[in-house]
Amino acid sequence: MILHTIVPQELVFGMEDTERKEYMASINGVPVMCEPINGFEVRITKLLSTDPNHYLNPSIFPGAILSLGKGS
Repeated sequence: MILHTIVPQELVFGMEDTERKEYMASINGVPVMCEPINGFEVRITKLLSTDPNHYLNPSIFPGAILSLGKGS
């Protein structure tokens, strides 16, 4: 089955029992939404910038895992 919709996948298929904890952060001046992975790493889930140049940055993209610096 192919489903063509603009509705997010989470709303169509339902969320898991565990709620994801996302928060807004600024990484190198780029506003992003992040979710914690462990104590010292976060995964970028969304870019919130309106500047097209921020989307061309190869180190900041959805799915990128960034270290907060204390664990490495």
